[in-house]
Order: sequence, then C-alpha cells, then structure tokens
Amino acid sequence: MNNRLPYTLTMSVLSLIILIPSIYLIFNHNTTNEKTLILLESSSTLINETELLLLKLINCDNHPCLKNKKQIDSLHKQLNSFLNTASIDKNLVSLVGATEYSKLTLIINKFIATGTEQKIIKELTPILIEMKNSHLNIIKNQNKKNSNNQLRDNIITALLVIILTILLIVAVYIIESKKNKQNKQINNKEQGIEKLLSVIGDLNSNYAKSILNDLNLSKEERTIYSKLKKLNDKIEESERNTDLSRQLYSMIGYEMRGISNTIKGGIHLLIKEKEEDEKLTNLARDLEIATETLSNLAENYNKLFSQGLKQKTENYSFIKLLTEIIVHISNKGNESELNIECIIHNNLPNELMGNPTKLFWILFLQLSNAISAQNKDNILIDINSHSSDDVSGSVIVITLIFLTTLDISENKINHLHWEQSKRGTVKNDEWTISLLDNINTFNTEWYKSGQQQKFSIKMGVTPISYTKESPLLKNKFFLICADSEIRISIISKLLISHGAKVKVSREANEIFKSISKISLYDAIIMTDTVKGIQLTSFCKTLHERIPDDGHTKLLLAVSSNQVVKSAIQYVNQVFYTPLIPDDFIPQLVKAVEDEESNDEIKHQFLIVEDDRIQQFILKKILQQAEYETDIVNGGLEAVNWVKNNTTDIIFMDCIMPGMGGLQATELIRQYEKENNIQPISTIIGATALTSKSEHQACLEAGMNYVISKPYNSDEILKSIKRYIHIHNKRGS
Repeated sequence: MNNRLPYTLTMSVLSLIILIPSIYLIFNHNTTNEKTLILLESSSTLINETELLLLKLINCDNHPCLKNKKQIDSLHKQLNSFLNTASIDKNLVSLVGATEYSKLTLIINKFIATGTEQKIIKELTPILIEMKNSHLNIIKNQNKKNSNNQLRDNIITALLVIILTILLIVAVYIIESKKNKQNKQINNKEQGIEKLLSVIGDLNSNYAKSILNDLNLSKEERTIYSKLKKLNDKIEESERNTDLSRQLYSMIGYEMRGISNTIKGGIHLLIKEKEEDEKLTNLARDLEIATETLSNLAENYNKLFSQGLKQKTENYSFIKLLTEIIVHISNKGNESELNIECIIHNNLPNELMGNPTKLFWILFLQLSNAISAQNKDNILIDINSHSSDDVSGSVIVITLIFLTTLDISENKINHLHWEQSKRGTVKNDEWTISLLDNINTFNTEWYKSGQQQKFSIKMGVTPISYTKESPLLKNKFFLICADSEIRISIISKLLISHGAKVKVSREANEIFKSISKISLYDAIIMTDTVKGIQLTSFCKTLHERIPDDGHTKLLLAVSSNQVVKSAIQYVNQVFYTPLIPDDFIPQLVKAVEDEESNDEIKHQFLIVEDDRIQQFILKKILQQAEYETDIVNGGLEAVNWVKNNTTDIIFMDCIMPGMGGLQATELIRQYEKENNIQPISTIIGATALTSKSEHQACLEAGMNYVISKPYNSDEILKSIKRYIHIHNKRGS
C-alpha cells in the first residue's frame, strides 16, 4: 500500500495538470458565449423598441403621436442597458466609431427637451439601419470566433491527450525503478521517523530546548532537533505576526467602514431632505470631510498593506506625520461636532527613523478609540517632549484632555490633580510595540480629575534632529480678539515663538476704542469664541473702518465652516482650528505679506471636456470664482478655438474620443510657436489616471500641470492662482 501511494499521487497530479487548461478553456468559452447572448438580446430589444417607435410615428396622421413619454422613456432605458452591457467586455463589441447610439441618444434627448416629432422619422430611419447592421456584425463575428475556438480546442485536447500518455509512461518507469531503493530507505528510517513523530506532536520552543540539553543525543539527532527548533521558532513568530497583522488590518477596516457609512447615510439624507437647505449645507460639509479623510486613509492603508510587516525603515518628519494625524482627528471631530484645540510644544523631535506608515496608524487608532470612549465635547490635544534615561533618547507625550469647557487657562489644566484611572478597555501596549520600528517604549494610561478625563500616550524614541524655530513673524504686530482662555494662550504662544508681538482684546468694543491706532497692527485675528457679538456684522463694521492701504489684514480663526459662511466676504483669510503650527504659521506669513491687488483684469478660461457632467462641475467652480469660461467638446474644437481666440488657462481633458488632449496640446503649442504668441496659454491637464507615467506623458505633450478627476474646487483654484500672474501682462 505504501509503495502504491506515490504512484497514485503522481497520476492524480499529472491528470490535474492536463485537465486544468481544458477546464479553463471550456469555462472561458461558455462565459464568453453567455456574455455574447446577453449582448445580442440587449441589441435585439433595442432595435425592436426603436422600430416600434418608428412604425408608430409613420402610421400616425394626427400629431402629437406620442401623447406621453412612456415609449420614449422605455427606449431610453433600453439604450442605456445596451451601452452598459457593451461596456462590460469591449472584446465583444467596440463602441468606438459607433455613432448610431450617440445619435439615438441625441434624438431622444432632443425630443424630451422639445417634444418635436416632425424630424424624428427622418432621423430614426438611417440610425435603425445602422443598428441592425451592427447587430448582424456581432452575430457574424461571434460565429466566426466560435468556429475558430472549436478548432483550437480540438487541437489542444488532442495534444493534451498525447502529452498525458507520454507522462504516464515516463512516470510508471521512474516509479518502478525507484521502488526497490525506496523500500530499503523506508525500512532503515522507520525507527528514526517514529521517534521523531512522537516528539514533533508536542514540540515547542521550550521542549526542543530541553531535548537539545540532553548530552546523550547523537550528532545526527542534535542536528535534526536543532533545525526543528529553528523551524518551530519561525512558525511561532509567523503565527504571532499574522495575528497582530490581522488585528491591525481589522481595526483599520473598521475605521474606513465607519467613514464610508457616514457618506452613504449622508447621501440618503440628501435625497430624503432635499428641501432643507441649511441642513444640506451642514451635511455637504460633513460629506466633504468624510470623503477627504477616507481618501487619505485609504492611500495610507494601501501603503501599510503593501509593506505588510516588513522591517522597512526610513528617515521621516515626525512633525509632518503629527500634523497629518491631527488633521484627520479634527475631521472626525467635525463630524461629531466636537470642539478641539491643540497645543504643540516647540521641543519636539523633527526627524525620526522607522516606519512612518505603521506609526501613523497606531497613533491615529489609539487617539480615535480614546475619543470614541468618552462623552465630552471639548478636547484639548497637548503634545510635548522631554528627555529620557537614555542620553540620546527622548520621550514624546501625546495627551487628550477631555474638558467640560475650553474656556479655561492652560495653567489651571496643568495644576489639576490627576489620578490614574482604569476605564475597562484592554491595553495592548506590548502588541503595539511589537509592530513599531525604532520605538523604544510605548505606554498608554487614563487619568481622572473630577469630571475631567485624560488619555496619555508616551513613546520612547531616538531623534535624528529637532525642530528649529525661525522668526518668520519678526517685527509683525497682531491684535487677537478672543475670550476663550485656552485659544488666547495657543494663538499668543504660537505668534510669540515665531518673533511676533501680540496684544489681546477680550471684548469686541476694545478694538473700536483703539480704532485710530488700528493701522499699527499687521493683522487682527478674530475668533468665533467672542460672546455678545454677531460675527458677520462685526466683521463688516471692522472691515469698513480698516484703512484701504491693504496693510492691516482681518483674519478669522474658527472651528466651523458654518460660522464664516456669511462673514467670509469681509475678511482676508480664514483659519480653521485646531491651529497646527506646521500648517498655520506658513499660511499666516503669506496672509500678512500678500499685498492687496487692484488689478481689474478679467481672465478668460477654456474648458475642453467631452463629459457634460464634468463640464458643468468645472464651469460651476470657475463661475463661483467669477471667471469667464468657454467650453468645447473635443480636442479638434479646442485647436480651432485657440486659433481664433485668446485665453489664459485651458483645462484640457487628457482622454477624449477623436482627438485626445495630448494631441490637441501638441498642436496648440505648435501653433503658438509658429505665430510667436506671447505669453502662451497655460494648459492644465485633467485625467482620472494617477500613474506617474500618464502624468509624465501629459507634461511631455506641453501641458504645464496635471490635476486628477473628479474635479476638486480647492485644487483647481490653487492651480489657477499658481499660473494666473503670467497672464496679467495681457491686460496691462
């Protein structure tokens, strides 16, 4: 029986090797036929619907013949069904160049829009003929393909039978020739194998170690058990890592599902409560935040998943990683209407060595879970650092403080009596430290002081470099108008640490009392925490009293987009809390140094886009920014338009039917060069493809910049601002 087992196993494997290609061919052939039948059925139904409509119109003497749109709607639905079916597998039928379906769509849309029947008979007749020809071509091509496939399958089957026969003969010869040798080897090793089997069943690292300590082991046995121990150690380590990885991926998936559920629920509510404008505005903000967070987290998750648990270490900026985490935390807070402030001390390490993707997820999940575990609406994030016992090391302390109010001084928070608290959540600090690279220690604790709660993360790290404060705001003077103690403290310390002078006004009237000296300030920073004022009216009045020289700027620091909806027209710039130094300070420097522009030049834009929905979205974005816009539907139209008009920026869809965006860009650049046009148009490519090679092809064709679809308002306006100054000469 033992001698026949290898023979039987070999025969089974060889049979499978032969059968798998045959099964694949049969399955693939049947699947293709099924798809083709569905496509033919959809095509036939579409032709019948079109023919019935045409016959009804021909036999009708009194107009209107179509007293309702039921038959038109049915035709429209069947057309969409056919197009969707055809797009599933473009090998069955190609819609490229098949203009009859787009013409049919145009006729249907024209009738729906105008209700005119006079021209529809003349227009439908040639289209119906073309559709029938296309239907016959599909049948013809499939019959030919089936014939070729059948011949191919027969040849392959014959070859496989021949190969199988040869392999069986060879296998029988090899097995029989080795049978005697194997019998001898098996008899000699049976006793040793039985002994090993009795041990392997209970083998673990400690048991294997105790066996190796036996001095009576032979050299061969010691070698075998030593290798078994190493193998067992690797298996145990792999099982631990697999379990840790599964837990981490499960937690990440949970976070993503929560965000996606927010989006789905919001969309359903938009449909259900479309008449409630204010609620829709708030919901749109939530959806935007959730979508952006999900997009960023998905990208980060893909990095983590592709790396797995490999020990991939690199130098990375801890400050930038921290900024990204806080942005995501604040986005989650906005969804739950939490009030979040942040204090980031200037003694933090700037650069660390390790795996930033893993550290991001560990910190993000720990902080998110802590926020979900409490019921306070006011959260202060405090991030500090101090030296460790290791001379070259540091301890980073990230603290979430859950307060009953944010109108409290930082000094009072620091002097609260905090006692360690057990919250019933399971600590996984050992699990966490096993996942992280170059993190010496990791500890989490909960504390309590009266009704206040605190969650703390302490990490031991070895910094490569520290942050260096630069006086970016030297000689700048700011007036802060706020009555929240913690926000006053945060903004003041941020500005002073970068070289600025600060004056604080806790009441709005104090500003108007010193209105004659208002030009002394580079900027007035208003917050939405000042009580007793209507923010929009106050900003409008203050805006009117600020001198027109553009020196003193009016800035807003707010926690919600809703707060500034009506006040934004009276301020120079809006900042959203929590204020993160790495993000807030560069924006503030730019805001106070930007000179007011009196340029009244009206810039002309051209949209080159074949998708009408994308046309509408992009035009709406530009119209809201008060830019004049023209639209063409394809590359050739764009080239002809440029030859007869001037434009500052062209938004060019990269992939379009007929002449695509790359070829159109090359022709536009050639025309500008031959006619010595200066300055040349800025061409911004738009594509749904995200690979570097695709973007590089756009730039090589002559585009200045490439943005990704779907169109994003912030990205578009930033790209416009980046290039618009080139074209101001045209209006001077």
